Amino acid sequence: MHKHLRIACILLLITMPFLFLGIKKNNILFASLSKGSYFFENTRNSPNITKISLQFPNSSIVTLEKRNDLWHIKEIDDYFASLPKIKSLINILRSTIVYRVDKINNDEQLLKDDNSIKIETYDSNTKLIDSARIAFKNDNNKNHYATLNNDYMQYQVSGDFNFFDNPMEWAHSPIVVINENTIKSIETDNFEVYRNFDGEKFYRSDNTTSSFSISPFISHFKYLTATNIKHSINFDYNNNKKIKYFKISLFNGGIYNIYMYSDGKDFWLNIRPDREELAKKDVVTWLKENSILYDGWFFKIDQQIGLVISNFSI
Repeated sequence: MHKHLRIACILLLITMPFLFLGIKKNNILFASLSKGSYFFENTRNSPNITKISLQFPNSSIVTLEKRNDLWHIKEIDDYFASLPKIKSLINILRSTIVYRVDKINNDEQLLKDDNSIKIETYDSNTKLIDSARIAFKNDNNKNHYATLNNDYMQYQVSGDFNFFDNPMEWAHSPIVVINENTIKSIETDNFEVYRNFDGEKFYRSDNTTSSFSISPFISHFKYLTATNIKHSINFDYNNNKKIKYFKISLFNGGIYNIYMYSDGKDFWLNIRPDREELAKKDVVTWLKENSILYDGWFFKIDQQIGLVISNFSI
């Protein structure tokens, strides 16, 4: 009996180094196979990703959904997402590379909700394709730490995952871009100004007095952004009443009809682009391609800008 036990111990001592060597080689092989591969491999190989969810430590969620080849933002009434930002996001998901991978214990939670972003992708059948958690970098980290699909692996990956946590930052913006030198006339409820040529001063329609105070008013439409967006179906008409109307006509034949609504505190714009009969061809094309961004939509603007625009007079 003792003889057999001694033999077993000797065999164990002989085989243990080979066992550890095999484990080490297996880990090295696993790491080598994973290094350089694409982190979101399933997403890359899925033929039809139609939903991307971003969940942030502050509990903010941005849900991007693709319908009819256009991306929408669920959290702001399904308004249209910025095409450049969508392209940037998809490029990051497609190009993120694994630099290292290590196995972790089943009960080990290395990435917590308060220091990481959760990214999930879905296909057109609402099937979950990838579920990843990406930790934010600190000063000592060259790469992001990450986990993927509960596979009990910890990854180090490339990429810049400093995404906007405000859904409005993902929206198509700005809502209006009007340069002063393109404006031919402005009509409102309480004044009207016009000019015949670019570079001229504006004149009031009721006399020939030059209007020197119109530039501050126009400047607010040079790059006007929204702080919230609602579809007409969900817009509160009971508390928000129409308080102002603006018609801004451009030299190229384009027209911005702008209706301002307010509840006495917040200001919303309903914008209805139009054109003159003899508008230039590029205006016709612009209307055809961009009307969908305005039809039925209400845009909440900065309160101070709303006050200035609504109270402006000459």
